[in-house]
Amino acid sequence: KTTITLVFANDFEARILEQGTIDFAAWSRSYNILFVITHGCGGSSCYFQGRRLFTPATKVAPEQIVDNTGAGDTFAGAFLSQLQDFPFEKNLTEKKILAAMKYASKAASKIIQVPLGQMTQLCPTNFLPHEAN
Repeated sequence: KTTITLVFANDFEARILEQGTIDFAAWSRSYNILFVITHGCGGSSCYFQGRRLFTPATKVAPEQIVDNTGAGDTFAGAFLSQLQDFPFEKNLTEKKILAAMKYASKAASKIIQVPLGQMTQLCPTNFLPHEAN
């Protein structure tokens, strides 16, 4: 059975891994790891089967950027939401990865335009079941 390990990192985390002698391209090929690295406004990279895939960031005017809190988590969640073909390992292609990266970039570009405090007000809090007393 073939499995793929997914690793998400931002630029800072990726540099630490590289200093620890991890070669993303080589490891993605040798150990079947999918490395997804976000570069903020510089786009994102993905290492898959020894190759580096890149997509630019979705453009947002500087005056529209309010709060970058949650951008990386939003990117990761949106990216994963686009990889729905099961079995995942057999249906993963460069085309699907690039499409997921572009979708994730669009999602992250939306979250940075909303203040974190406003976002938490938009989320319902009554969806959790109440404990019986």
